[in-house]
Amino acid sequence: MKFWGLYPGSDHASFRNNGIPSYVVGARGKHPNYHTPNDTAGGIKPDVMKAVGELIYHLTETLADHPEPLTGEVDKARWLLHRSGGVEFTNVDSQFNRSFKTVKVVKYPAPVVFLNLLRGNDKTLRLEDVLHNLETARETAEKRSIPFMADSLQKDYKADVFTGITAVLPANSLPNSAEALKGLTRLGLSFVDLTELVSSRSSLNKKTKLKLEKLAERCHESSLRPILSFVDEDIALQTSKQWQGQLLYRANSGFDWDRLGDFTSDRCFVLIQIDGDRENAEYAAIADKIKQALTSDSRNHFGLITSQTLVQALLDIDISNDDIIDLLQGNLRRELKRWWAAAED
Repeated sequence: MKFWGLYPGSDHASFRNNGIPSYVVGARGKHPNYHTPNDTAGGIKPDVMKAVGELIYHLTETLADHPEPLTGEVDKARWLLHRSGGVEFTNVDSQFNRSFKTVKVVKYPAPVVFLNLLRGNDKTLRLEDVLHNLETARETAEKRSIPFMADSLQKDYKADVFTGITAVLPANSLPNSAEALKGLTRLGLSFVDLTELVSSRSSLNKKTKLKLEKLAERCHESSLRPILSFVDEDIALQTSKQWQGQLLYRANSGFDWDRLGDFTSDRCFVLIQIDGDRENAEYAAIADKIKQALTSDSRNHFGLITSQTLVQALLDIDISNDDIIDLLQGNLRRELKRWWAAAED
């Protein structure tokens, strides 16, 4: 069996001519019937075809799973972003176009996608609309072979790979019926978004605390976890106490890194979103904060949604590949596994 990289006349040439590394694999070389009317399917040897297929499969798998880029021409920061799988927040209108690519051989994890079941400008949903949107999301996911994380969370919480789509519903759209709520969790609902409930407040008053307590009781029975996005850190910590921890707090780049330990103590996971155009010095300062956090008790309890530039800043201060991949997804997956496993025990 031979590899030809410069063979001029084969199907790979158009890719090679456009700068894409390409090879053609040959098992028998030229033969008398090559490129003649007599070169028919009858000349195919199934055992040879099988051997070629297995070779290409395992070669591609080995190259894809290699712990380092195989050439210096590869941008390592970009490679790490791709290899980690990452975390995304989107809604049911997106059809997950940006989030998933069909690659059967490569073992890179799929993204963890938090899918808000609201459409467009919707503020609240009736139960029938929630069911419709959830079923639509599942149908789209099935067509594209996308996993639903809830299937692992609720059916096999010991699974190593917690990736894929997890559905999120705002608190004001949760059904009052406990039976209906449990039905939604079986279909894939895993998180309740509390942001609208507390975002306009500087502190939680008695009425809001009571509402959160009652909501927490209902959601605990169905193994739903809370999410808060871009609210004040004190509000997030107060909310966490009403839920007895296990809060996913999505923070922005203004997050006070000195408060990270407070969230860890409350059994919360902090997902810090750092994007937008910044000066290199600002990225370097953020990278230093992250490096300090990696030496603390919080190292496994926070993650990042970020850009290639920050990943490069982390590489520049010698943060390891494994630590970066954990920050981009691994820490979150393991935390979710701990949360749902604890509920099963």
